[in-house]
Amino acid sequence: MMSSSSKFQSNWPSAFRKSQIAIGVASALLFGSISAFAGSEKHELNIASQSADRALLELAETAGVQIIFDPEKIKGHQVRAITGDMTLSAALNQLLDNTGLTYRIGTDNVVEVTEDDRKEEGGSEVVEELIVTGTLLRNVHPTSPTVVIDRDQIDRMGVSSAEDIVRSLPQNFSSLNRASSNGLNLGPDGASVGAATLLGNAAADLRGLGVNSTLTLVNGRRTAGSPILEGQFVNLSTIPASAIERVEVLLDGASAIYGADAVGGVINFILRKDYQGAETAVRMERGTNGGDKFSISQLFGMGWDGGSATVTLSLDETKSVSMGKAGYTTNDLRPMGGEDLRYDVTGATQPGTIYEATPWGSASTLIGALPEGTVISDNMWDTSLVTPENAYLGSEATIPYMDTTATTKNMSLSANIQHQFTDTFQVYSDILYSKTENKGDRSSTRGVLVPASNAFNAFGRDVYVDYAFFNEQANGLITPNVTHTIQERLDLTLGFIADLPVRDWQLDASVTYTTEGNDNKETRIGGVGWNPNTIFQSLLASSDPAEAINLFGDGSVQSPRLGETMEEGFPGQPESNAYFLNAKVEGSIADLKAGDVRMALGTEYRIDQMDYTDATSIGINLDYSQPGYVGVDTILKPERKVTALFTELSVPVVGEANAMTGMQSLMFTFGGRWEEYDVVDADKKFSHFSPKVGMRWALTDELVVRSTWGESFRAPGYDDLIGDQTILSSPYLSVIDIYDPSGTPTPRNYVLYYGGNINLKPEVSTSFSAGFDWTPVAIDGLAVNVTYNKVEFEDRITDLNTFSYPADVVLTNPEFAIRDSDGYLIALNQSPINVAKRNSESLDINLSYSFDTNVGSFKAGLNGVRTLKLEDVITDGAEPYQRDETQLGPDKWKLRGSLSWSQGNYGADLFVTHSTSYTNIQISSWDPSPNDVEAYTTVDLTGYYHGDNGWSYSFGARDLFHAGKPFVNRTFGQWDNSRVDPNGRNVYLEVKKHFDL
Repeated sequence: MMSSSSKFQSNWPSAFRKSQIAIGVASALLFGSISAFAGSEKHELNIASQSADRALLELAETAGVQIIFDPEKIKGHQVRAITGDMTLSAALNQLLDNTGLTYRIGTDNVVEVTEDDRKEEGGSEVVEELIVTGTLLRNVHPTSPTVVIDRDQIDRMGVSSAEDIVRSLPQNFSSLNRASSNGLNLGPDGASVGAATLLGNAAADLRGLGVNSTLTLVNGRRTAGSPILEGQFVNLSTIPASAIERVEVLLDGASAIYGADAVGGVINFILRKDYQGAETAVRMERGTNGGDKFSISQLFGMGWDGGSATVTLSLDETKSVSMGKAGYTTNDLRPMGGEDLRYDVTGATQPGTIYEATPWGSASTLIGALPEGTVISDNMWDTSLVTPENAYLGSEATIPYMDTTATTKNMSLSANIQHQFTDTFQVYSDILYSKTENKGDRSSTRGVLVPASNAFNAFGRDVYVDYAFFNEQANGLITPNVTHTIQERLDLTLGFIADLPVRDWQLDASVTYTTEGNDNKETRIGGVGWNPNTIFQSLLASSDPAEAINLFGDGSVQSPRLGETMEEGFPGQPESNAYFLNAKVEGSIADLKAGDVRMALGTEYRIDQMDYTDATSIGINLDYSQPGYVGVDTILKPERKVTALFTELSVPVVGEANAMTGMQSLMFTFGGRWEEYDVVDADKKFSHFSPKVGMRWALTDELVVRSTWGESFRAPGYDDLIGDQTILSSPYLSVIDIYDPSGTPTPRNYVLYYGGNINLKPEVSTSFSAGFDWTPVAIDGLAVNVTYNKVEFEDRITDLNTFSYPADVVLTNPEFAIRDSDGYLIALNQSPINVAKRNSESLDINLSYSFDTNVGSFKAGLNGVRTLKLEDVITDGAEPYQRDETQLGPDKWKLRGSLSWSQGNYGADLFVTHSTSYTNIQISSWDPSPNDVEAYTTVDLTGYYHGDNGWSYSFGARDLFHAGKPFVNRTFGQWDNSRVDPNGRNVYLEVKKHFDL
């Protein structure tokens, strides 16, 4: 905090001369020493949660000091309860935490409390001597648009996870979330995802540019990415909400400051520190469709002369939401205005779907299935009853029993310890540990070769059968197939801050080790993997009806030993590790009339590693010994080394001392970062210099204009370069080539290539933002922030798995569709490639208005984004392909309105979130015709009561009116998890108690 200054001494007495301002003063002149403010003298305090003016008067009387403030500025602020022995500085820090108020210390036992007049873009407060996200410089406004969500806002929103905090941002497109990661919806960048890998993962995706284009930080530092998708995103599920102090969101490209991947923006989770006392919190949630949650957290904080320690412990459990309870029970979508999609998908059925078998025992030509409910007790049944129609109609038997979100258990610990050894040297340490266990029920199905010897096989030859154990599961003969993941994160940082003997320069250096493991398991009927276990194989080959497995009937006649074939396996246990060395010096280099010129210089060295040693399968484990497969084993420990040099400079041109009409202040910022990525196993190096310039111009005290331009880049990942190289050739791989040179679309057999592409180039993007902040004096309490954003990618990295484009787009790209010299399709390339461009344009709008009434203080707000464009150009000269206003990108409008009320110990908040309609375009051969998906609006209502003696209560309902999920005419979905929370209405109650230590 600021110390006594001549500016303070000359300014505060003038307040007494303004008759319209009443000054609240409480004095006890028995104590005349300034040591009461910053020294070790402690006071026994017991101040209840109440209005700020009453609490400050009580503090002044107890501590024997004068506290002055403007009641008009203080009105409406509610402060937390404080109890225990503490210094005045500690008391003020705790009392004013998250209020937007700050204090200045003067001489003669005087403290001035005011509103913090230093605002971030969007009106959020900046803490004294804090480096905010978006700049490396102390106490410098970032020129990029920034949003801050503090602890008080988090509590008032009623959210209880890092994912839900991020999902509340209109700028975020939730392409990967706790529902989509269960394999029943789209994943990152439109990709289909598997349940056994992404289960329980969630990621930030600002502006829909991709999860690998948003950089997520913890305490301003990088952290290990999820080992799924080779660490390309940080798993939000491993960041405990109870440990978060605030979230700072930079809505602009920032590779010049933070390095590669910060293309769409940065989300920085600041964890709690400098807490005094203890706080116990218990929370209960109940969802209409399931997803019930219970959590308990414990916060400890203590201080000593020169130091402090803060520790947060939390435990929580969230129940799953089943597809059936959420409303998905059938693929016949006609009652909802869609199509009967039972005829579009076969899949596992009961009775089983029967195919002719290939020479190596997989499915080929569809034969069909028996009618639903057919009892098969031996092999003397009429095979002519088998029809393809029955296979389609029976494919939905197990849908209601599948989970769309997992049952989740989480345990976490975070800690911050810091100590000031001398006036110029401070040591700090941050620790974050979390362990998250996810379990999701899947349908109990099996597709296997049924030998001719099977007691129920009436075909007299081997056939392939895809079977759903629907009745066996319902009758308790077997348990459901279960996907089980355990995500374990550990972040350790040790650093120091030292004042240098040059002006006000500081050195901040740290070392960080961070790791996340993802232990994937499956419990599955017949064993894990493509080949069934020996018990299942033995029972399947048995000719004895008393013990043979029956995959042809309705499950009423089944082997009593079926449960013995259930097996837990380990599809993969990948691990992501990172080691960081960071050093930065920062300070002023010149005193201009307009203010200090400040500079930061720094370096970073990092080692990123993936460890697949214990992963028995990565993605789909193809059997390369089968005919037509050629493969190369995975590199078990790929590694890359990153070296970076960076700088930032702020130059004030106009300030208070040389202000003029139309220019109260003018500041320019310049930044740049050089990085080199050395991908060791690929023997490839990628380097790039990313510049950034910014401008902040205050035309008046009411109007600020700002703008930035910068460049970002992202190097290819390990698997992009050196993933499994595989060639798949089979007589059953065919596609109808709508661009067949013969002029007639014809089914063509093709070869499929997939794996790494050693010739990939890095992505490079440029970003531009321009906006203004307006706080008119004539309308006290009004703030308006508007920002235009534009991002243009060159050489975007993608592949057929994540591209999700229709055949007419894919088949015109020569890198995806490989043709012979006559133009006939001979192969499809599923390896990553550099496409031409991705372009994004959007407009952010943030309005807020605060006002006081006789019944309390109110604040109304509207935060929204208008997506103007998100499109890809796949080949130079090709027509752009639109992603916005489709299921592959953000909606035209995403708006979040709010109305907050507080009076005394009470408060309430109303939130309305609205997204406009979009078009669900066809993305695979299984999906029906495109359909227009309706707009979606949810209402949240929350409230709180801060009682005496440290008790507080929060309660409310998210999705209060249980809004209907807009219908999506799509197989395996019916709604869009990137936009809809399948929990439905969620009612919660949270009780907190603060204790003295």
